[in-house]
Amino acid sequence: MAFGKKHLPDKFHLEEGQRISLRDHILREVAGNILIHREYLNPFPAKFIIEKEQIHTENSNRPHGYGLINPDNFSPYPKNPNMAKVFKATGRADELGSGVRNLFKYCKIYGGVSSGVSSGVSSGVSGGVSGGVSGGVSELYRYIKENPGLKVPQLSEALEKPKRTLERWIKKLREEEKVRFKGSAKKGGYYIIEKKR
Repeated sequence: MAFGKKHLPDKFHLEEGQRISLRDHILREVAGNILIHREYLNPFPAKFIIEKEQIHTENSNRPHGYGLINPDNFSPYPKNPNMAKVFKATGRADELGSGVRNLFKYCKIYGGVSSGVSSGVSSGVSGGVSGGVSGGVSELYRYIKENPGLKVPQLSEALEKPKRTLERWIKKLREEEKVRFKGSAKKGGYYIIEKKR
């Protein structure tokens, strides 16, 4: 959290007449969710990445569902119930699902954009203060699925994301064997790898 405090601005915000740190609330929820929902048997390292326009996280977990989470109609699922109990007992976490609701609430105020919390392809938070890869990789995966055959420059323009970010996300999807490049360097593009049943 100290790293986030060092590198992120803290916008002024009043809640019920009291000044609160939006940045600290968001960082607390992100850090808590990374630890509580982590799959500790998987060697993939948890990542907290600060970019110019967003923050996103990458974390290994056992997804309960896939895609973006809607805060209005999601049912919380304890991916690591023992860790959640420890956090709740020490006062570091509230009730199950409160982290997602708080992220949506505070990210909208902090960055003017609702958070996009996703599960599945990768897990994390993306949006105003984005956390994501999660949302970003999922969004890219869906876009390639709906628009096969595009290259990075076209994807960058369509998704309004920097080419370097998309190259990193594509690398992750390729490592997970979810997408592949078909065709020549000049005329080819990215396609979803269909799983054989």
